[in-house]
Amino acid sequence: MYLQANELKIGMRATVEQLSHILNKYMILAYDNAGDTEGTLVFVGNRQNKEYDRWFMQNKPITPIYHTQMDLEENVVYDE
Repeated sequence: MYLQANELKIGMRATVEQLSHILNKYMILAYDNAGDTEGTLVFVGNRQNKEYDRWFMQNKPITPIYHTQMDLEENVVYDE
């Protein structure tokens, strides 16, 4: 199940896959343990800022996420 931008809330649990169709939003998932597939959404924004940058300076494993329309189109497979 893919999430939509209007459903995002800081502190919610999600996977990278669930966030893969949200375009032009900077997001960060933080994980309790390396290797976890579900993390906590700790940042959502329209641009990178000091809060976004701070997540790269701490010890928790994180996944930064940002998708554009072009990224989404690259994953489309056409049958010929």
